[in-house]
Amino acid sequence: MQQQTPQAKSQPQDIELPLEVNLTIVRHGRTDANRRGVIQGHIDTPLDRQGIIQATRLGRLLAKDKFHFAFASDLQRAHLTCKLVLSQQTSGGNKSVPQIEPLKCLRERYYGVIEDRPISELNKLAQEAKQKVPDFVPENAESLPEMQQRAREFLEHLFRRVSSANTAECSSGVKTSDENNGDANSCSSEDKELTDALSVVSSAEKELKIKPSYQRKDHFLPLAKKRAINCLVASHGGQIREILRVLSQHSSTVGTRNNKHHQQQPTSNTSPLIDRKYLVTPPNTAFTHLTLTMENGCNFKLVKVHRIHDTSHLE
Repeated sequence: MQQQTPQAKSQPQDIELPLEVNLTIVRHGRTDANRRGVIQGHIDTPLDRQGIIQATRLGRLLAKDKFHFAFASDLQRAHLTCKLVLSQQTSGGNKSVPQIEPLKCLRERYYGVIEDRPISELNKLAQEAKQKVPDFVPENAESLPEMQQRAREFLEHLFRRVSSANTAECSSGVKTSDENNGDANSCSSEDKELTDALSVVSSAEKELKIKPSYQRKDHFLPLAKKRAINCLVASHGGQIREILRVLSQHSSTVGTRNNKHHQQQPTSNTSPLIDRKYLVTPPNTAFTHLTLTMENGCNFKLVKVHRIHDTSHLE
């Protein structure tokens, strides 16, 4: 009996590969631990008043930019930051917003025994070990390769989610993420966490204002390409750094055309789209906006970096 060759799983017929995905990656707003210079890691700390203001200002900056999907770390400081950004969408003319998907793979680095200790202690331990701080692994802590594996897990999840959506719906502005039901992952008026956060700054309109020149723009981000899928991602400084590191390892290079018929190999005159100097922990609510193409969860390419560690909303 002739053995049959297993066939690869086909993609849904309504999906044209490669998918073009716009990612807007945001670091959470400030916490009291940030203010005091204390390592948080997996400790579930809340935003402080300044952090709520920062996230709301970012939401106002991006109010007219339509997102089809939203992902956030399941730690409250990132999750609420994502809610606050999306809460401003309806004021920008968007009739619906995506429901937030909480993901453990977007968490901050686990720092083991050094969590809830001053950053100065981590710096001292790294210095004694004669290592750079990001490379130093405290007792029971997570290593950089483990963080990078979580970054890849997120990109695989991202592809599964966006490839299940009809790109025709995305281009027509139809909401592609799950419906908002007033639960903990939505941005509805029934969301107590969001309502409580906004009440903190209800009398702080002066502190929430962004530049009038930004408010007058039809869009702040270059999201207009019809078949692109726009995703908001809220995470933590260390994990954002490692997501960008993974993406930079799969990037087009300066001088390389984004064309399947022209695959130029990197040379000494080419460089990655993300310079190593940007592989750092960004400021609170700084955002990076970039475009990548995805054939599947393991086959993706960073094709353009539009903004990196941008803090225009805090000007």
